[in-house]
Parts: sequence; C-alpha cells; structure tokens
Amino acid sequence: MPTTHQEHQLNYEELGAAAAKLDHAAVEKAASAMSAPTAAGLVPPQICNLYGKVKPFLKLIASIPFIPGSIKAAISAFMAGMNLICP
Repeated sequence: MPTTHQEHQLNYEELGAAAAKLDHAAVEKAASAMSAPTAAGLVPPQICNLYGKVKPFLKLIASIPFIPGSIKAAISAFMAGMNLICP
C-alpha cells in the first residue's frame, strides 16, 4: 500500500553527525536524576516490553568494534536511561 509520507533513510554520515552533537553528559545527568518509581508511572508498560526485546540488539551493536565511539556512547546513554525506567 503506497503512503504519502516517506521516511528519510538515515545514512552513516548523518548518524555520526547526530551522535557527535549529542551532549552525553546531559543525557546521563537527566537519566540519573530520574528515579525508577517516578519514571515507571510515565512510561506505558508496552515501552518497557519492547525495550526488553531490543536491548540485546542494542548491546550487540554497541559492542561492534568498528562502530564509532560517539554512536556507542549514544546507545549506552539511551540504555542507561531506559534501564532506570524499565528495571
């Protein structure tokens, strides 16, 4: 079925540029400031269920040696925040 909205396919250079712009310290600070009980009420259970399913893939991607450090850091920061929200 054709759609009127096409998603932009992110390329490797755009991903690297986005990761380089990410303020990892701010993300980690925001994640650590959020307590699990507070966050648990904000996130629908389906999100944590989905995160539990994709978490092993995120870990795998972050462990690939040729993935740039900035992208690995972005994945790690995201996972740190999600681990607080979805223990």
